[in-house]
Amino acid sequence: MTGQTISHYRILSKLGEGGMGVVYKAEDTSLQRTVALKLLAPHLASDPEQRMRFLREGQAAASIHHPNVCTIFEVDEDHAFLAMEFVDGPSLKEKIAERPLPLEEALDIAIQACQGLLAAHEKGVTHRDIKPANIMLTAKGQVKIMDFGLAQIGHRSRITKTGSTLGTPAYMSPEQAQGAPTDRRTDIWSLAVVVYEMITGRLPFRGDTEPAIAYAVVHQEAEPLTALRSGIPLELDRITAKALRKDPGSRYAHLDDLLVDLEQLRLPPSPMVRRRGLLFAAAGLVSLLVAGAGLYYWLRPLRIPAPAEFQQITYFNDSVTSPALSPDGRLLTFIRGQNTFFGPGQIYVKLLPDGEPVRLTNDSSIKVAPAFSPDGARVIYSVVLNMWSWGSWSVPVLGGEPKLWLPNASGLVWIGPRQILFSEIKGGIYMGLVTAEESRANSRDVYFPKHHRGMAHRSYLSPDRKWVLFSEMDNLGWLPCRLVPFDGSSEGRTVGPPGRCFDGAWSPDGRWMYFTSDLSGTNQLWRQRFPNGSPQQFTFGPTEAAGIAMDPDGKSLVTSIGFDQSAIWIHDTSGDRPLTQQGFAMLPSFGDGFPRSIFSPDGKRLYYLVRSPKGRGFSSGELWSAETATGVTEPALPGLYISSYDISHDGKRVTFAAIDPDGAYRIWVAGLDRRSPPRQLPPVNAIGPVFSPSGEIYFRADEAGHNHIFAIREDGGGMRKISDEVAINAPMISPDGAWVVATLESTGDNNSTITGDNNSSITKAFPTRGGAPVTLCGWCIVKWSRDGKSMFVSYGNANDVGDNFVIGLAPGKMLPDKMEGNPGTGAIHEAMVFPGIDSSTYAFRRRTVQRNLYRIRLD
Repeated sequence: MTGQTISHYRILSKLGEGGMGVVYKAEDTSLQRTVALKLLAPHLASDPEQRMRFLREGQAAASIHHPNVCTIFEVDEDHAFLAMEFVDGPSLKEKIAERPLPLEEALDIAIQACQGLLAAHEKGVTHRDIKPANIMLTAKGQVKIMDFGLAQIGHRSRITKTGSTLGTPAYMSPEQAQGAPTDRRTDIWSLAVVVYEMITGRLPFRGDTEPAIAYAVVHQEAEPLTALRSGIPLELDRITAKALRKDPGSRYAHLDDLLVDLEQLRLPPSPMVRRRGLLFAAAGLVSLLVAGAGLYYWLRPLRIPAPAEFQQITYFNDSVTSPALSPDGRLLTFIRGQNTFFGPGQIYVKLLPDGEPVRLTNDSSIKVAPAFSPDGARVIYSVVLNMWSWGSWSVPVLGGEPKLWLPNASGLVWIGPRQILFSEIKGGIYMGLVTAEESRANSRDVYFPKHHRGMAHRSYLSPDRKWVLFSEMDNLGWLPCRLVPFDGSSEGRTVGPPGRCFDGAWSPDGRWMYFTSDLSGTNQLWRQRFPNGSPQQFTFGPTEAAGIAMDPDGKSLVTSIGFDQSAIWIHDTSGDRPLTQQGFAMLPSFGDGFPRSIFSPDGKRLYYLVRSPKGRGFSSGELWSAETATGVTEPALPGLYISSYDISHDGKRVTFAAIDPDGAYRIWVAGLDRRSPPRQLPPVNAIGPVFSPSGEIYFRADEAGHNHIFAIREDGGGMRKISDEVAINAPMISPDGAWVVATLESTGDNNSTITGDNNSSITKAFPTRGGAPVTLCGWCIVKWSRDGKSMFVSYGNANDVGDNFVIGLAPGKMLPDKMEGNPGTGAIHEAMVFPGIDSSTYAFRRRTVQRNLYRIRLD
């Protein structure tokens, strides 16, 4: 590049290179000055998300004018470069080089950095990536804060890899490491880490892997500065300790408060202050020793893994989940795929510790919960067909053709010689736990949920064969894990953390139960001493942990650790493009309900969910909106956590389902301008509300343990049941309000569905103005464009890539003459799509998942 000219900048030399691009020293030929030119890496230039992140770095920094913030001269979108102030000096990272700085110099750098960040905060900009590599020093020692690529402006994040926690783990605040909302206090934490490193030459939180570092950030306390270096004022210990408090509310609330303390520290204290400081130090040391001893003896029986006890087992560049170990612990099987519950993927097997992974399947089926046969010669896994049909398949470890092993059985495991434990569907999607012989002889029910839409999934028999631990769904979503007697004598009790629980395990001695739960905001591992201990979380950080394969000796377990990012994309006449830039963004999911429209009537705004663990639905979160043209996002109903929603025909109101303190879902209506409080409608345990042009709201609600479709006026009166037929999913409604569509239970034989015939459900359209219902398909999900001229039909998996077809409708008709076999205008191979104002526009969700398997030592 040397000698080349880009725009009016002539490249002089290369200064450095990073993950986003290359920085050159250049001459501004127009103004005859030396600048630093940062070019986006060529392989990222075609990625809309990366390009947007790069350009917004310049936009964020350009809004700040302060001597301690690097000045941005120009942001060139066409050539993808930033022209900025040239700093002729080292970075703080180079200056520290793992050795302490003189105290006076460290304080001067800290004060300047604090002043620069304070200027950013006053402009509403939170940096979120403060670290020595992003702090430059001029030849005269002036601080220049660089790289605003992860900045948050106001309440809108500027990170572009949606749902991820970008940054450097060692400098992340605990809330940032856990993917929680961040504000200016996260910069205070990161700056305190930098001060700590300048003073001691080492980081306060360390580990051999990123998960280990994140664990330390969230769970461990930093050693006092005075314990690592002599001559350090006790007041500096107090300042850094306050800035490094785990709870953001306990830190400095504002940078100017931290700045005042740092500046006062440079003033020589009076003799009176020195004596007072010694007294406080002595008292504090006694308190610290007492507290430390108590903490040690409190933590000792928990045997929480140390950060260094993470050992990586697989090294895929995409995602692997659902680990299971052979009875002798020598073989590991897993699914190479995105989803920790079920989804498309392939079965692999690996010889431990260093064998090469071997692929055993090669098909597009949705797979669940692999496990080994007692002799370790086969892998048994579940296959899901059309959402309602679950069967156990077998594939030899040495290779061979997969075969159906047991119909209508999922999560199958052996619990004795030729005795098995599995989940069985009784009708529709009603699923419970059953034990039987391999031939299915002597079958006995262990547990079935109360509600007809409940499902009991992955099950784990205790070593003494007296208890079964399993994950469970009810009518409204995931529940905590449940523990029941194996003899089926009672419905047992919930165990583990009081949040959504997805899988579990037992220690070989039966003293511990293990769980995967998202109670802390992301999937993490927990455990609880049997029978009556308290749940304890033992994985933390920006990464998620899911799935538990316990080693036969009980000294370790294998789990899947990594990142799961989710963004909302929009398709229009110009193609596909990402719309959301923050949070784990979601659209409504099967089980919660599908809105009539997620778009405003003019198509200029789209409404979506940002994930939260405070709901129980399959897609629970806070309602946000995004401008479809600019991608600018904002919360629509701040602080409310919902599972399904629908936007009114005039775009002024939203109806949604939200959980109440008693754990039941209720229907609400709220104005999107927030001029008045939301109104609650009467039904309890109701979900999936949709507006009708007639002024009614349709929804799914429980009646005597079964779901039906109901309607109610917006004022809360006139509630009526649409049909006596049992509904599996929430209703969908045509734009003219003439048809209400619901998926219903069928009376077909469920066992036959394992071979591919889907007789366990049927989708019907009910006329709202009188007449007989019309059968549309065995199972499908239908939605209409706002103009009523097109129907979008999905036949695949509701939450993953499937087949979505667009069918044109005749004028004045809301249903096609034929549904089954109607190819429409061709398949859309994306996750469930949501139509816009016409057939050319729709929204969908895309995920980026990176996970690998790790062994965690427990002793």
